[in-house]
Amino acid sequence: MTLQICVLIGLLFVPQAASQDIPEVISVSLGHPLTLSCGGSSRRDVLWYFKQYGQDHWHLLAKLQDGALSTGSVFQGRVEKLENYNITISSVVYNDKGIYECKHKDGTVLSDVKVDILSPSDVSIVNGMSASLPCYGNIDKGGRTFDLDILWKKGEKTVYHLHDDTITYGDGFENRASLSTKLALQGNLSLTIRETRFSDQGEYQCFYNRQKGNPDSVSLVVLVTGAVAGIMLAVLAVLALAVAVGFVYKRFKNRESGSTFRHQGAQAVDQNGSDSRACRASLLPDDLELQQSVSETQPTHTKLLLPVSENEPSPPEPRLPVTETQPDLTKIQAKSAEEL
Repeated sequence: MTLQICVLIGLLFVPQAASQDIPEVISVSLGHPLTLSCGGSSRRDVLWYFKQYGQDHWHLLAKLQDGALSTGSVFQGRVEKLENYNITISSVVYNDKGIYECKHKDGTVLSDVKVDILSPSDVSIVNGMSASLPCYGNIDKGGRTFDLDILWKKGEKTVYHLHDDTITYGDGFENRASLSTKLALQGNLSLTIRETRFSDQGEYQCFYNRQKGNPDSVSLVVLVTGAVAGIMLAVLAVLALAVAVGFVYKRFKNRESGSTFRHQGAQAVDQNGSDSRACRASLLPDDLELQQSVSETQPTHTKLLLPVSENEPSPPEPRLPVTETQPDLTKIQAKSAEEL
């Protein structure tokens, strides 16, 4: 009887043990959101716990009780509740890497998830700009600033070393290399190099608490500003030359068009003047031609320049009536002679 009871108890715990032995593995890129599924009953309260790799201490991630969410201190402000006690961690940091468990209050494990964080490893920067070299470490979430021991090296030479709240710079990196201790406590050990030089190019390695960071090494490529500037100046020179040639060609075409137009206009004016004079000559009556000849031989009669009395008004100048036919000029001249 006792043996049968033991067998039954063992069978009850086999599925749970199997589920714990093969946890789900999730990989997420640094800075992206992470969704964790629990699958718990909405009628029961659950707890989410987190443990970093290589450590024994479990941190409270979230507590869901009576539909309300409360967040543990190390995840404060980064957890959102979903349906069925699923949760989302916004913008993961590197030391979010580890094991996550969702449990009932009685200790029953509902889900067991292992999370890995992916990070970049190559950096390219233009000479003179600031470069950020990524490195991440599994820093204890309960750690403090004076616990940090972070070392950056380039080959065998020290670039930056933070130890016991004291910073040591490598040769040539004084006041140019730095990192954020606040981010370092979250596992972000990235190094910033200001005013990069071509000599900064190469392979860098980061260590924390005498362990290698992730990635193992970072390759920094510094682009030479002079080459980029030379290409840009060459392109600008070609564009400026094209604009200048276009402007000169346009001026030449406009000047040529204007000269042709003025020449044609002058020819038209000369032609119109000749035609006008010919037209007036053809329209001049014979009597007017006679009058012109008489005025040339007898200027005193035609101009009527004789003195007149002050009391007598000047005789009106004879005006020819406008008729369809021109009157005889000989008769008009004879009449004027008699009056005189």
